Amino acid sequence: MNEVFDQSVRILQLVSEQLGMTYQELNVWIFLIIEPIVFVILLIKIYLLTKKLKNYERS
Repeated sequence: MNEVFDQSVRILQLVSEQLGMTYQELNVWIFLIIEPIVFVILLIKIYLLTKKLKNYERS
């Protein structure tokens, strides 16, 4: 498991260098901004698909 974490950190460091930001800034963008937005979008999508499925089952 440590290898997976270490490799993930290396990848984030490389990406942050390519984007011209620090590792910490990239972490903030990914885990405090992008991930919550994606999570909310997926929750809305699940809700809408569940609603659509219930309507489909009724007919």
